[in-house]
Amino acid sequence: MAIKEIYEKAAGIYNQYVKKHLKLIGMVVLLPIAAYLFTLYWSGWFNLKPPEFEDAEALRTFTRSRLIYQICSVVFALLTALVGYWVVSNVSKKLKPNTHFYTIMSFVLGFLGLGLGYALVGIAPFYPKGEKTVLLIDMYHQYAPFFIDLKDRLFSGEGFLYSNNVGMGVSYLPQFAYYLASPFNIIAMLFPKDDMTTAIALIEVLKAAASAAAFSLFLRGVFKRNDWSVTALSLMYALSAFTISYIWCIMWFDCLVFLPLAALGLYKLLKEGKYLLYCVSLALTLLSNFYLGFMVCLCMILYFITLVLQEKLELKAVAKKCARFVLGSAIGGGLSAFLVLPTYMALQLTSSAGEKLPTVWSNQMELIRLFGQQLFGHPDGVGLDDSFPNIYCGVIILILLPVYLAHKRIPLRQKLIDLGFAGVMLASINLNIPNLLWHGGHGPNSLPYRFAFVYIFAIMIIISRAVFAIREAKPKHVWVGFGSAALLILLVEMAKLYGENDFEHIYLSLFFIVLYAVLLLMLARKRYSQKTTASLLALLLMFELLSNSIYGVKWVEDNNHYAMKEGFYGNYQAVSHAVSSIEARDPQAEYRIGQLPNSFLNNATYSYRGMTSFASTTPHSTVKLFDKLGYANNGVNSVIYNSFTPVTDSMVGMKYLMLDSFIPDHPQLKHIETVEGGQSPVYIYENRYALPLGFAAGLQLDSWAWQDQNPFEVANDFVRLACGVENVYDILQLEAGENTDSGLEIFSKSGINVSSEGGSGHVQLKAVLPYTGQVFVYGKMGGTTNFNASSEAVENLNISTGETYVSDLSTNNEGTEVLLDIDFTYNAQGMYTIALLNPERFAQAFELMQSTPFEITKASSSKITGTITLEFAQYMLTTIPYDKGWSVKVDSKKAETTAIGGAFTAIKLTPGTHKVELSFAPRGFAAGLFVSVLALGGLLVILYWQRKKKPEPKAESGEETPAEGETEEVPELETEQEDIAD
Repeated sequence: MAIKEIYEKAAGIYNQYVKKHLKLIGMVVLLPIAAYLFTLYWSGWFNLKPPEFEDAEALRTFTRSRLIYQICSVVFALLTALVGYWVVSNVSKKLKPNTHFYTIMSFVLGFLGLGLGYALVGIAPFYPKGEKTVLLIDMYHQYAPFFIDLKDRLFSGEGFLYSNNVGMGVSYLPQFAYYLASPFNIIAMLFPKDDMTTAIALIEVLKAAASAAAFSLFLRGVFKRNDWSVTALSLMYALSAFTISYIWCIMWFDCLVFLPLAALGLYKLLKEGKYLLYCVSLALTLLSNFYLGFMVCLCMILYFITLVLQEKLELKAVAKKCARFVLGSAIGGGLSAFLVLPTYMALQLTSSAGEKLPTVWSNQMELIRLFGQQLFGHPDGVGLDDSFPNIYCGVIILILLPVYLAHKRIPLRQKLIDLGFAGVMLASINLNIPNLLWHGGHGPNSLPYRFAFVYIFAIMIIISRAVFAIREAKPKHVWVGFGSAALLILLVEMAKLYGENDFEHIYLSLFFIVLYAVLLLMLARKRYSQKTTASLLALLLMFELLSNSIYGVKWVEDNNHYAMKEGFYGNYQAVSHAVSSIEARDPQAEYRIGQLPNSFLNNATYSYRGMTSFASTTPHSTVKLFDKLGYANNGVNSVIYNSFTPVTDSMVGMKYLMLDSFIPDHPQLKHIETVEGGQSPVYIYENRYALPLGFAAGLQLDSWAWQDQNPFEVANDFVRLACGVENVYDILQLEAGENTDSGLEIFSKSGINVSSEGGSGHVQLKAVLPYTGQVFVYGKMGGTTNFNASSEAVENLNISTGETYVSDLSTNNEGTEVLLDIDFTYNAQGMYTIALLNPERFAQAFELMQSTPFEITKASSSKITGTITLEFAQYMLTTIPYDKGWSVKVDSKKAETTAIGGAFTAIKLTPGTHKVELSFAPRGFAAGLFVSVLALGGLLVILYWQRKKKPEPKAESGEETPAEGETEEVPELETEQEDIAD
C-alpha cells in the first residue's frame, strides 16, 4: 500500500510539475548539461590524465588550469541555460509581432549570410571537414597567435599585467584591450589550441549575426517597428561591405554589435531618463575594442545632436538632455577606465603617438568613385593603403534616398537633420583632416576608412525612415528614385572605375534596381496585395545581401587567399614540444628563444619568451633600437627574428634556438636535442654566450649613442661601454668591384652614394678578409631592387631589400673575397657593410659580462626577485624593455630605473650584494580602476534613485508631439502587420 501511495504521489508530482514544464526543463536543464559535457568532450577532458609532477608548483599550475577550464565550461553552460529559457519563453509561444521573432530572424539570417559564404570557400566549421581557415593578412600573424597565447595565459594563471610572450616583453593590458577583450572570446577558450582557427571563424559569424540582432533592437526601440522590414534593414547593416571586407579584423566587430545598442540606450536616456542601457553599452564598446570604441563615442555625439534637433525644445529641456548625455557618457566611459586609461598611456609610446594633422585640406578621391562604392560587388582593396571605403549596404539605398527626399510625409526638418548626420560622415570619408580625426589623429597603417561603419549606421537611419514611410510614397517618387539610381550607375560605368568587374558592379546593381523599382511601384500604386508585394520586396533585399555576402567572401578568397589549416599549424606539434622541452630543461625562464626560419611574426603563437613581435601596442623605442641593432622590422610596430647574429643575440639573452636543419659545427651554438613528432624534426641549440636577464655593465652606457651608426658599430659601442672590450666586429673597407656603375662614390667603410643617368643601375662592392672568421653583411638603401652577397662559404645569398637585417655568410678563410651585388632604381645614398667577428674579443667580452649575473630567486611574468654582487658601482642592466610601469626596490628601498639606449631597463647600484625586486603594474591602471569603481557607484546610485521615484512622464516640458506628416512613434503592434510598410 505504501508503495502504491508513493507511486501515486510521484505520478501526481510528475503531471503537475514535470510534464507541464517538460519543454522548459529540457531547454533550461538538459541543454546546459549537454553543453557542459560537450565542452569537456571537445577538449579531450575525459582522456586527460594528470602527469607525474616534478614539483609542487607544476601540480598547482595543472590544478589551476583544470579549475579555470571548469569555470569557463560552467559559464558557457549557464549562458546556454539563459538562451534556452529565453527561447522557451518567447519562441515556443505563438509568435506575434510584439515578440522577438524578427530579431531572432535577423540573427539567423545574419549567421547564414556570412556562414554560407565561408561554407562556399571551404572554411571550417561551416564546410564539413573543411581545411581552410579564416586567417589572412594580420589575422594570420597577429590575432590568431594572440588568441592562442590568451588561452595559455588564462590556463597557466600568468595574469594580465605583463607578457613575456610578445616580443621582448610588453605591458599586457593594452594588448588585451586592443585585440582580445571581446566577451565573445570566451568561446575560443573552449577550443583546443590546435583548433583555434575554427573558434575564430565561429566567433566572426556570431558577431555578424549579433550585429544584425542589435540593429533590429534599435529599429524596434526607436522606430517602434516589428515586422519583416526590421529583419531586412538589419541585414543591410550587418552584411555591409565593411563586414565582408574587414570581418577578419575580428576585434573590431564588437563595436558594430554595441553601436546600435548604445544608440538605442541614448534614445531611451534622452526620452525616458533611463541610464542603464546607454552606460553599459558604451562601456562594453570601449572595453571590447577601445579603438573603434572611440569612433562609436564620436558617433554618439553626432547622434545626440540629431536627437536634440529633432524636437522643438525650450532651453531648459535642452540643458536637461545635455546634462543627461554628459552624465551618461561620463559613467559609460568611467566604467571602462580601468582598461582604457592604461591602454591610452601605453599607446603614447608607440609610433602612432605625436602625429600632427596636415595644414592643407584635400579630398581623398573623386566623388563619383565614392558613390560607386555603393554598388553591388566585392569589398575593395582588402589590406591596401590605396583601397576605397567599404560602404555598400544594399543598392536599394540608391533608389530609396531620392524617394526619402521627395516624400512629403517626412518633414523637411527631419530630412535636414538626417542628411546632416550622413553628410558629416561622407565628408569625413573624403576630406583628409576629418578622416584623420576619426582615426584618432593618426593615419592608419593600411585598412583606411575604418570608421565607414558609422557612415553605414547614419545612412541606415535614413533608409529605415524611407522604408517605414514607403506606403505613403507616390509613384512619381519611385520614378524619381529609379531615374536617379540609373543615372548614377551610368555615370559610374562611364568613369570605368572597375574595369573587368563592370558586370558585377554595374549590371547586377542595375538588375536589382529595376526589380526594386517594380516592387516599389506596385506598393505605391496600391493595386496589388500589399502584404505579398512587401514580402517580395523584403525577400529580394535579403537575397541581394546574402548574395553579396557570399560573393564578397569568395572575392576575398580569390584576391587574398585564406590560409590552410596545414599551413598555419604545419609543424605546430613539434615546435610546441620543443618549447616544452626547453622550459623543462631550464625552468627559471630567464632567457629568450629564437626560431629559424621564423614562420610567424609573433612568438605568442607558441607562447615562448622570444623577441619577434608584430602588434600595434609595440613601443616605438624598441623598434628603433632593434632596427639599429640590425634586426628586421617595419619601422612602425614589428621586430622580426630572421637570423642568428652572435653579438646582438647574446646581448638580448637569446639562449636557445629552434632550427629546421642540423648544423654540425658552429662557433657559438651547441646542439642539445632533436624533437620529433611533427611534419619535420626541430633541432634545439644552446647559445653558450647568451647573457642572463640581468648583468653588471659599466656606467658609461649612459653615453651609448646609436642613431647614426650601422649595426656593427652599434654593437661594438655597446660592448665597449658595457665591459671595456674594443671592436668585437672588425668593419672591412669596401672597394669597387667589376661592372660598377659610373655614379658610385664610397664615402666611408659603410656608406656609398650611387647614381645612374638612366634612373637605375648596378653596383658591385667587395672586401678581402684579413683573417679567418665569421662574416656578416648588412645593407640598407632606398630604391634597392636586388641585393646579393657571396663568399667562399656561401655561393649566393639573396638578402631582403625591404625589412633589412644582418645576414650571416658563415665562416670564411683568410684572403676570401666577399662580394655585394646591388641593383637600384634611382639616385640614392645607402649603407652597405661587411664585418668580421673577432672570436677572441667576442669570447672575452661575453664571458666577462656573464661573470656578474643577476641571480633570480623567484620570477613571474610581472614580478622578479633576485640578487647581484658588484665590486664597484655599475648598472644592473636588464634586457627588459623600458617601461615606466616597472618599479624597482633595491634592498627593500625604492630605486629609479634608467632607459639604456632608450629601450633597456637598468638600475644604478653601489658596490656590494643587493637584493633587487622588480614589479610591474601598467601606468594608469590604479587611477583607471578608481575611476571605474566611482562610475559604477554613480550608476548604482542613479538606478536606486530611479527605482524610488515615480515614473517620469513621456513628454517633457517644451516637447511637442510629432508634426503632421512626421513619423509618429507608436507602441509595438499587438497584431501581425500586413506588409513591410506598416
